Amino acid sequence: MNNKSIRKIVIFSSYFYPYIGGIERYVHNFSKELTINGVEVILVVSNHAALEDDFLIDGFRVLRLPVFKNISQRFPVLKFNSDLMKIVNIINEFDADLFILNTRFFLTSHIGAYLGKKFGKKTILIEHGSGHVQLNNKIFSKFFEFYEHFVTFILKNLKIDFYGVSNRCNLWLLHFNIKANGVIYNGISKVIHYDKSIKINNLVDNDKVFSIMFAGRLLQTKGIIYLTEAFDRLSKEIDDIILIIAGGGELYN
Repeated sequence: MNNKSIRKIVIFSSYFYPYIGGIERYVHNFSKELTINGVEVILVVSNHAALEDDFLIDGFRVLRLPVFKNISQRFPVLKFNSDLMKIVNIINEFDADLFILNTRFFLTSHIGAYLGKKFGKKTILIEHGSGHVQLNNKIFSKFFEFYEHFVTFILKNLKIDFYGVSNRCNLWLLHFNIKANGVIYNGISKVIHYDKSIKINNLVDNDKVFSIMFAGRLLQTKGIIYLTEAFDRLSKEIDDIILIIAGGGELYN
């Protein structure tokens, strides 16, 4: 398919604002940039907290799928009811040129894959992970591994194309015997706000200073604690070294 012929895209993702995470920022900015470049976009997500289910933001339309409340905050379970069928009809009438799914194991991706096949649409999936999801319980984590392999097997049989947000993600897809078609990178804002009391520009521009930067959500699972502990030890041995952390999250303080 010629990229110039893609004028309408439906993007499927599990969550959206006010839930904020790496995938949510990715699909928001991706949808926004596509819109700026003249592509009509519908973003389909789950309605995990009784939020507005049909609205416009940054030039694109957001539709929220009905889900069961209080079953799983992390992995929403879809309701197959009249509200879902209403959204399916909107997607059908939109007549998109391309369906984009995000992450293999969310049910929103499977709804998108099924509709892509049903409506005869070109469908791709963007992988955001580089390892199995780790839950708080080892037994649950093992069960989720089996679940991942099962749902990935279903997606593979639907003959969709796979991409990753990084080369590391594409290496992870090989674990499921999937050869990715390419990489669709994430991006960051050109504007980074920081504590102006810290003269960071002078430090970074100093050739004698070795700088390390972490950009991401400040969560235990992102390895930020290991990084800060390693930096504390390293900074005792090396004087001209700084660590720059860009991001927010539960470990911000």
